[in-house]
Amino acid sequence: EGNFLFRRGSHDQNEKMILGQVFPARGGIEEGERILDVLAKHPSTARFISTKLARWFVADDPPAGFIARLVDPFEETEGDIRPVMVTLVQAPEFWAEARRRGKMKSPFVFAVSALRGLGADVRNPQPVLRWVDRMGQKLYAALPPTGYADQAATWANAGALITRVNFGPGLAVGKVTGVTYDPVPY
Repeated sequence: EGNFLFRRGSHDQNEKMILGQVFPARGGIEEGERILDVLAKHPSTARFISTKLARWFVADDPPAGFIARLVDPFEETEGDIRPVMVTLVQAPEFWAEARRRGKMKSPFVFAVSALRGLGADVRNPQPVLRWVDRMGQKLYAALPPTGYADQAATWANAGALITRVNFGPGLAVGKVTGVTYDPVPY
């Protein structure tokens, strides 16, 4: 519901300085809510989220001007994502012919979208996760705390691509154990 979990016993009771703003000692849940407001309104948050959206929907290295056009509605609306998405889908970069089919799904997203597309019932996820691992994205194994990079260069290599090519037919003929689906759902 848009809330966060606050555990008073785990909360730091000291004075803090976050993004240049002083937070007095013993702030409690109000301090957490204020920190979230400060973070949501900070220009770097708008740029970070806009860059992520541009990478997800347009290109691994999106044009700086495109990102800046996404930042504007984010800042104007104090983080309302709807106008940002409207700006994104109305942008020429989103529809550019040169960018079509230029995005490569991460191994995890690739596998999940294939399973969703089939309306698959995954009774045992381990075999699918082994495929995802072989495609280059072992679940929960990214070294940086931010997770895997959102750029295809992270997993676009010959071995991972061959595994990706083999996953589809393997899934189609039932060689991915733990997964079932109706081959003619319509």
